[in-house]
Amino acid sequence: MCIMWFHLVMLAAALPDPEAIPVTVKLMSFDAPQREVAVLNAAGKPVPIQLYSHSLTVAITSQAKAGKFSVFGKPADQDPKAPLLVLAAADLPPGEDKLIAIVSGVGASTRLSLIPDKTTENAAGTIRFFNLCPQPVGLSMPGERQVIPSGKEITLRPKVKHSEYGQAQFFLPKEDEGWQVAGGLRWLQLEDIRSILFLLPAPGDTGMIVIRGVEERIAEEIKAPAAPAQDKKVSKSKVLR
Repeated sequence: MCIMWFHLVMLAAALPDPEAIPVTVKLMSFDAPQREVAVLNAAGKPVPIQLYSHSLTVAITSQAKAGKFSVFGKPADQDPKAPLLVLAAADLPPGEDKLIAIVSGVGASTRLSLIPDKTTENAAGTIRFFNLCPQPVGLSMPGERQVIPSGKEITLRPKVKHSEYGQAQFFLPKEDEGWQVAGGLRWLQLEDIRSILFLLPAPGDTGMIVIRGVEERIAEEIKAPAAPAQDKKVSKSKVLR
């Protein structure tokens, strides 16, 4: 009987968690320049990961439980069996399994925001704008004039040549005066980079915005040039990352 019970326990432990939803996530820190958190891997085991405010992590195969994705901190008790401390959790956007997770705040005020990131296909050379201001933001850049509603996002491919600089202006609505200039942006357009920019209210200045963002290189497979006729070696493809 004991042997049968042992096998049943082992079998149950091997079964997948019915509440676990596989997700692929890239993370970044929004307030702290650098911080360490833990996330669950594909097997449901916690793994530590370093977050930065200037770049996304590599894509991590993780899982969400009961419809929520969580980030964890170090347990107060050093006992390896001690439960993980949930720093923050957020509801998984319906039907989404590729995400950008933004960790903001510190300590008990840590927050987690999940942004769907359906694909990076054809994303190289684009800029993705997130309007986190309480009012709409006007945008003017080469070939584009857009209004980004509060809490919304748009993705644009600037009409700027590769390796040239582009410029943009941002505007905020001003009562009875239309729109007023609220900030600007100058960037180097690179066709193997996508930028993710967050537009936020400027602290202490209701008429201006600040821009925070990250850049991500989109890996592309590039075939090596064919070897000279006299060279018998086989050329191989390589991937630039």
